[in-house]
Amino acid sequence: MKVIYIVALFLLAGCQSTKIVTPKLPDTVKESDISKVVLFMESNLKIGESRVYFGEKEKNYASFAKKGKKELKLLPGEYKFEIWSQGSATHHLEAVLESNKTTCIRIFSNTTNLAGKFVVPLLRNLTSTHEAEVVDCTQIDEHGEDSVENS
Repeated sequence: MKVIYIVALFLLAGCQSTKIVTPKLPDTVKESDISKVVLFMESNLKIGESRVYFGEKEKNYASFAKKGKKELKLLPGEYKFEIWSQGSATHHLEAVLESNKTTCIRIFSNTTNLAGKFVVPLLRNLTSTHEAEVVDCTQIDEHGEDSVENS
C-alpha cells in the first residue's frame, strides 16, 4: 500500500526538474548566427495554477508566475519546446529558429476544461494547463511587458 501511495504522489507532483538553466552557446558562435526567442506570458496565472516553465528536453530556460516577457538566445535549428507546470501534462511546441532572426512565442492558459480541473483534479495530469504558439512579434511588442521577476 505504501508503494502505491508513493507512486501516486510522484505522478501527481510531476517528475520534471524546476531548475532554470541558461542555454549554453559555443564561444565560437558569431552574434549574427544566434537566434533570439521572445517569450510572452499572456496573463497572470489563475487561482490554483502554479508557475509555468518553458524549455526543451527537460531543461527549463525560463519560468513565469505572472504576465511578462523574457528573451533567450539559442542556436538556429529545429526545436521541440516544452511548456509545463506542476501536476499538468506537458504542451509541446515545434519551432524552427533562424540565424539572426527573432521568433516570438505566446504562452497562454488552456481554458478547454478549466472547470473540470477543479472538480476532478486528476484531469490536470491529462491535459496541459498552458499552451504556446509562435506568433508575429508585433503582437508581443504591443501587449508585452518586461517581466520583473528573475527566471
